[in-house]
Amino acid sequence: MAIITLTAVDSSVAFSDASVPQRLRDAWSYTATFAQAAARARGNADAGSEGYFHAVTQEFQELGWNITDARTLGDGPPADAMAPAAIISSILQPWLPGPQQAQLAGVLDAFQRPDIPAANLLDFIWKKASASAGKTGMAMGPLTVVGGTPNITMIYFGFDFAANSWRSLFEDGDVSPAVSARKLEMNLNMVIYDSFADDLIAKLSAGKQEHIASAPIDL
Repeated sequence: MAIITLTAVDSSVAFSDASVPQRLRDAWSYTATFAQAAARARGNADAGSEGYFHAVTQEFQELGWNITDARTLGDGPPADAMAPAAIISSILQPWLPGPQQAQLAGVLDAFQRPDIPAANLLDFIWKKASASAGKTGMAMGPLTVVGGTPNITMIYFGFDFAANSWRSLFEDGDVSPAVSARKLEMNLNMVIYDSFADDLIAKLSAGKQEHIASAPIDL
């Protein structure tokens, strides 16, 4: 069975296999913590909004991430009623190669197990994802290694619904929630990151547990 590591930074979730070194996972999680906090500080509280997406993209660039693709994928509900998790899969899957598609399917299936060991992580994510005015913003994508550095393809979702539990992600409704989706693909320049990593980690150490969580998933 494959072991996949989930790394959550507030409502953004990266999944990666065992071949990704912890140092590269940490580089993603620390820079994502800072970038997302800076985007919120600009007045973009809704993680599913266009303003948040543009703000967080700019912050990642300033932290040494090379942006290879940043685009809006579309707005509006799917044609048929679907659970939010099915919408996430239908939007994210086409952008992934076969092995990552299998990982995503395995992770979403594992989330629905009655005895899921990552329930605490999902509770953590959902508290950050739920927003006011009946909206939910979250992001998900694979973290891989390209040229010895971390590479991530993250899709930012904005759902026109709110719920009290992450289990609502897997519940079909009479009508699918309207959703906006934006793609951010990027690769980190580790020379730039290493030049400020110690200072960044020191600044974030006190609040790390509030913003970063991880858990293994056995597929």
